Amino acid sequence: MTVQHLSMNFDEQLTQAFDTLAERLRGEIHQEIDRRVAEAVAAIPPPAPVEPEPVAPVEPVIHTITVPGFDAGAAGRQHEAVQAIDRARSLTDVLDALLAAARAEASRADIWLKRGAELHQWRAPESGDERRDAPAS
Repeated sequence: MTVQHLSMNFDEQLTQAFDTLAERLRGEIHQEIDRRVAEAVAAIPPPAPVEPEPVAPVEPVIHTITVPGFDAGAAGRQHEAVQAIDRARSLTDVLDALLAAARAEASRADIWLKRGAELHQWRAPESGDERRDAPAS
């Protein structure tokens, strides 16, 4: 055996012993940290129960507000129109419901769909309107 061979074995043995001691020390440090954290958490007193403050009963106050120009009938129709759109099961049903609601409020209403660069008029099944040209851009 050569001196170099013996020193490599000694270096390897020293490295192994150092790694073993370092690992053992790490484990002891982790155990000590866990123990101290558990002690600190156990030392924290539980929060005191908070009693809710009694609240005096409040009488409801109802004010009737009149808004100039508010049309309750139109608001009801709009609500019904939104419900009809919500009940729709297909895009066709949505467009039909939208067009019906618009025509109930206006003398004339149309929906225009864009396909590529062209506009196409959506016509609801109950519509008797003749097809019109696309609106000017």
